[in-house]
Amino acid sequence: MKILQFGHKQEQYETSLKAVNQLAKEGEFEKAITELQKTLTQFSRPDGQELLAKLEKVIFAKQLFELGLNHEKSGQLKSAKIKYKAAHTHLPELIDCRIRLGIIAIKENNFSEALTWLEAIEGEQAAYLRGFVKAQQQEWQQAEREWKTIDTFKVKQQRQILKALVEQERVQTLKSIQQGVKSGNLEQASLTSRTFIKKFGLDLLVQQNLNEHILPQIEEITWNSQDWHQIAIFAKQNWLEQQNIRTLHNWAIASYYQAQINSSKLEEFIIAWSTALANLHLNPILKNRPWLNDASIDRDVLSLDLKQILEEFIDAFKDKDIQQYQKLRDIYRREMMALVLFVSSATSGLKVKELLILPGCYQRHCHQLPRRDFPPQLWGALYTNWGLAVAACKDGDVSRAIQIKPTISPTSSVECFAHSFVSYHEGCYHLANKHWRKAVIPLQQAKSQIVGCNEWEKKVERLCEQQRRNIETFDEHLEFAQFWYELLASQPARSYSAEYKAEKIRQQLVANQISEQKALEQLQHLKKIDENNPLVMDLFQSVEIVQETQKIDRLLNNNQFDEAVRVAKRSHHQKIRYILAEIFLNILLKGAENRSLYFGDLQRLGRWAYELCPHEPAFQEIYRSLNIYY
Repeated sequence: MKILQFGHKQEQYETSLKAVNQLAKEGEFEKAITELQKTLTQFSRPDGQELLAKLEKVIFAKQLFELGLNHEKSGQLKSAKIKYKAAHTHLPELIDCRIRLGIIAIKENNFSEALTWLEAIEGEQAAYLRGFVKAQQQEWQQAEREWKTIDTFKVKQQRQILKALVEQERVQTLKSIQQGVKSGNLEQASLTSRTFIKKFGLDLLVQQNLNEHILPQIEEITWNSQDWHQIAIFAKQNWLEQQNIRTLHNWAIASYYQAQINSSKLEEFIIAWSTALANLHLNPILKNRPWLNDASIDRDVLSLDLKQILEEFIDAFKDKDIQQYQKLRDIYRREMMALVLFVSSATSGLKVKELLILPGCYQRHCHQLPRRDFPPQLWGALYTNWGLAVAACKDGDVSRAIQIKPTISPTSSVECFAHSFVSYHEGCYHLANKHWRKAVIPLQQAKSQIVGCNEWEKKVERLCEQQRRNIETFDEHLEFAQFWYELLASQPARSYSAEYKAEKIRQQLVANQISEQKALEQLQHLKKIDENNPLVMDLFQSVEIVQETQKIDRLLNNNQFDEAVRVAKRSHHQKIRYILAEIFLNILLKGAENRSLYFGDLQRLGRWAYELCPHEPAFQEIYRSLNIYY
């Protein structure tokens, strides 16, 4: 009967819950709460309690929103924002909160905040407000895009006004460009032209005028000024904007002259010059030179000469600022290593408009260059924050790599590879120098890469073998064996670890610091590490024999001879059977000698011995004398 009543209440609950959900969908939250509370007093269930909490949360958020509306209507914008934000925190799905917060931000002329609140909200109201903000910011194209989705007479009127404003500003901007050119203010004309294109979209006439007239004149004036600081700034900006071989060549030349008068710009010189070197084959200056007749330029020789220029600049710091010298050398090494990788192999590297971009250039100007996910390979690692340390490791200068490696955690797959690459070389460096404790952390960090790379694993194995021969104390052997085993789990590591751990167990047994049973458990674990290790197997058997011998002694002392025989028969060790058989025969001989045993007792002892060791040569004469054969 109770079961039937429970089922009936559950059915009523389910029906009531459906009705509550329907009320909530219709926005009747207070009625839904009243109905649900009544239902839960009669039949409580966790899903009902959760729904009640959600409904109460909705009601609370809506009450906060209403308070916000009242504050906003009375002009108390600060208080209104507090209520709207609180309502939004409790109920993020209440889009009206974000819209009202956007409207308040507009009233306060805080347009960036307004766009943040209105972002990604669908519907005409949000689109109108975003368009209004964009119009206030004179971003006409974005305003037009927002408003063209709204089909109302009011917005159509505003769009017409917007078009008139756009055209008016467009004409004024064109006049401003013309006035800048006429007055010789070319920098202003250039800036205004770029602003025009950004604001109104690409205009072929404006673009052509900028590229063919304004910029060439600025370039000529700048280069003729021989102000190498300004020329370098201008050349780099042109390179970042146009990213072609001509602007790259100009940037490299400008950085060369700038570096001669300002040594603080040497890093930029190395980066620009190296990237220009990487694209030497594309440089049109090396082509169509009539004075060369049929002779061609030997680019390999030219490349070496250009590298020599870089090296001479860097070497100038060797005796006067060793830290700066090392820093410049690190950058140069990374760039040259990347260059060698790209030239000597099929590796593509990072290319922008057919130009090969080296790591230093990419790292310094990544925000202006196309984003790229680099592969977890050596050349990709050079483009990461670990690039300098990676290059140092590859060059064999691991001590320097340890000094300059980043301390941040890797995130992407290529950064993880770069981090592992440096950690592997650092660990090998410490092992080679017999400082294995310093190698523990870096090698553990690189473990996934080491285990997956046959070359790396073999080198670590060889270094561990060498390190093992230089350890003197037993405890250090134990520690190192554990580290080696956890790192590689190779056969040498397993054997080494198992043997020293087995010896540790033997020492504990001798010192009575561990029971035989506990020793067997630990040795069983060692057998899993190195299944056929002779030292482990011998000790395991020895402990088993001791344990079984002790058990048999207890049985004999309690005159449980039959049980002792059964235990010996079940033993894996022939030695146990031999020991017990020998005990029986010794008792037999002594009893026969002093005539303390009956012939039946002698036969029983002989039979037990025969059951245990029927073929033992030393016992055959006794068996024959007692006529014990089966």
